[in-house]
Amino acid sequence: MHKHRLIAGLAFFSIAGSAQAATIIQTLPYLQYAPRERLVSSDPPAHSLLTQPPEAITLTFSSGLRPDASRIELLSLYGNEIPLDGLTVNAEIMTVKLPPLQPGQYIVKWQTRCACEDNGPVRGEYRFVVQ
Repeated sequence: MHKHRLIAGLAFFSIAGSAQAATIIQTLPYLQYAPRERLVSSDPPAHSLLTQPPEAITLTFSSGLRPDASRIELLSLYGNEIPLDGLTVNAEIMTVKLPPLQPGQYIVKWQTRCACEDNGPVRGEYRFVVQ
């Protein structure tokens, strides 16, 4: 009787272990599509409270970027887009000059692609406040 329980228990752990291994193996193909680039730093920093309006937004990423697939948008708290001009992309750094900003909360939205061209777009957003 104990022998049957032991065999049933071993069979359960074997099946459970196989299911976990199968899940890991099924996930492996998707890992190659995980974005290599990520936002490393931003200026102005995310969630910052600024006493002076910034003159530019500078985003630094972990790898080189494609200029043709990179953009930065600036929105007011109410979703009104603030016109920006002159985006520059230099290796892993994306910068855009800002017009004079009034006090208020702003949302920075960005999108880019790795210069290696083997990944899809990477997007993000953050906020900052000008007093």
